[in-house]
Amino acid sequence: MDLTASVSTVRKFWNFLEGLYPLLGTFRQRAGAVRQRLAEAPPIRKVLKRLGKSSHAAAAKSLGEDFLWRDLSKQRRQLQSLPAGALAVLRPLFLACLGLVLLLPLTWVWVWPVVPDSALEGAGAPVAGWSVLLWAGCMAMGWDALLGGTGAANRSSFTIAAVFFQ
Repeated sequence: MDLTASVSTVRKFWNFLEGLYPLLGTFRQRAGAVRQRLAEAPPIRKVLKRLGKSSHAAAAKSLGEDFLWRDLSKQRRQLQSLPAGALAVLRPLFLACLGLVLLLPLTWVWVWPVVPDSALEGAGAPVAGWSVLLWAGCMAMGWDALLGGTGAANRSSFTIAAVFFQ
């Protein structure tokens, strides 16, 4: 994956988060307003004017405009068009996945309470007991989301998902 695709993916993910959590959109707008006020301050304006004459600064500004400051609001999914209970399910599932991703590095540092490696198949070292519980809960929520989503989508996809669940 090249740099352009990576930045584009992060920006689209941020827009997805703004649709899921409108408070993040308010935060982005306020941060943009603060940035604008800072850029208009006389001492910073002088520095920006001097940097504007530099070819390196012009190239950095062009990159920033291409990747960061372009508005993706037209591409944002309108979450109001989702079924009524979808957001009530998506928000906690997303938070659980976020917690799982953020807590994953701690499994190497904080290994208490320890589950012996003989209790888990394929484990080569002791495993953190709290991470086993976290994975079990997130796995249950993931299957719940998969089966619920495919059941709402159509019968053929639900059949395939149900076969894999068995």
